Amino acid sequence: MFIEEGIFTKTLKEFRLYRISELFLKQTIWQRIFDEGDIFLKTDTYEGDIVLKNVLMPKEIMDMISYHCDLHRKARVRNIERFEDHDNEEE
Repeated sequence: MFIEEGIFTKTLKEFRLYRISELFLKQTIWQRIFDEGDIFLKTDTYEGDIVLKNVLMPKEIMDMISYHCDLHRKARVRNIERFEDHDNEEE
C-alpha cells in the first residue's frame, strides 16, 4: 500500500499490508448519514496512525483491507517456511 502526502512537495511512502496490526473506524454523525468515515491504520513501522479520510462505504473498505492484510500475512508465513525448509535441506 502506498501513502502519498503533500501538495507542492510530494512524499510517497510504502508499507506492507502484513504490517497493519489494527484497523478502526471513526464516523461523525454527518459521515454516518452519508456513509463515509475515517479509517485509521496502525502498523509496527509507521509512526502514528495512517488515516484514510472521508472514505465512502468505510465498513466495506475496512473489510477489504482486513481481508488483504490476512492474505499477505499468510503468504509471508508460507514464504518464510519455504525459505527455512530450503536452508534445512542444504545442511
